[in-house]
Amino acid sequence: MAGRRPKPTALKLVTGNPGRRLLNSAKPTPPPYSVPPPKHLSNTAKEIWERLTLLLNSMGILTIADAFALKKLCDIYAEILRYRALIESNGETF
Repeated sequence: MAGRRPKPTALKLVTGNPGRRLLNSAKPTPPPYSVPPPKHLSNTAKEIWERLTLLLNSMGILTIADAFALKKLCDIYAEILRYRALIESNGETF
């Protein structure tokens, strides 16, 4: 495909649509995503889930399409916090 990649509709709205082209009104928009944290997450990961979903929902950007990535983010961030605490108590080791 030759030429520039098209700007997302949301970005055109923010920048004021300088090209004055028609905006895509048929763009698919997934429904908002608001569910309790998955049962398999640790307690720390569940707390992170609650904070992130609250923040992302208040911004209006959390959708069902983000669910898998959000689960992994919470899981990995909780693991990082656990390892930081382990290093603080035992010191750095090789």
